[in-house]
Amino acid sequence: IAVVVSDAGLTTDVSAEELVGLLSGRVGNWSVLGGAARPVLPVIPLPEDDLRLLIDEQLMRGTPYASGARLAAEPEQALALLTEGPGAVALVPLSAAPENSTPLRLDGALPSTSGEYGLMAQVLAIGPSEPEGAVRDWLVWIQASQEP
Repeated sequence: IAVVVSDAGLTTDVSAEELVGLLSGRVGNWSVLGGAARPVLPVIPLPEDDLRLLIDEQLMRGTPYASGARLAAEPEQALALLTEGPGAVALVPLSAAPENSTPLRLDGALPSTSGEYGLMAQVLAIGPSEPEGAVRDWLVWIQASQEP
């Protein structure tokens, strides 16, 4: 999962606690975190979205989101909402983060598959039988790339 912002002048590193503050509305301006004086606009996935459930479980842990948070049905919509105003912050799958963007560091770590980042999702592949051909090759590759 990547934490992306609308512009580079906001901040480059947040703690998990600060991110909860940004998403919940307890931190309403980026200047509180040493960034530009811009109001925070959280962009969050819809309730029941797998990404939202993961964020709720790993990060928010019962803390409600800001009442002014914008809802996004999919990562592309979240990224589009980032352009609507300076100060927006969104959580998207790392694979959806734009190539020219630099996600925020979370507790000093950039998002990666290394396991050092505070927000990660596991993917489980289930099938009716042992996969064959290209599907099996892909699953073997993806499992190998996740090992430390």
